[in-house]
Amino acid sequence: MYNATPEDFSEITQRPQINRALNEEFKQTLFEFMANQGSAVREGSSFLMFWKSPASWAEKVYKWADSTGKIGSVETLEGICTGDETRNQEFYGVPLNFMRIVLSSLQKANKAEVFKIGEDTAVKFL
Repeated sequence: MYNATPEDFSEITQRPQINRALNEEFKQTLFEFMANQGSAVREGSSFLMFWKSPASWAEKVYKWADSTGKIGSVETLEGICTGDETRNQEFYGVPLNFMRIVLSSLQKANKAEVFKIGEDTAVKFL
């Protein structure tokens, strides 16, 4: 996944050798389209873009939870993203804000319950 603003894409949206560039309005429209298609999420003035849908990532997280006996247990968001037990998982190191989206997908599918413990976000896999 990639966290970017429309301005961050200047390199790929400009061709100075032929004096062509996408204008900011078009780039904004493109980002909005990606968000509507489920391949990006707006976060303030930037977008978090991903090459797999949150539902696809959710399947990977749930498969990990199931295969490691985490169903019924409570795990922290940070532990899932950067814990020793997930070091070899494809989702290791994803941004916490993206994992919140993934876990919310699991919650909508009734496979997880997401809640706060003090300042931390936690999840109970169902």
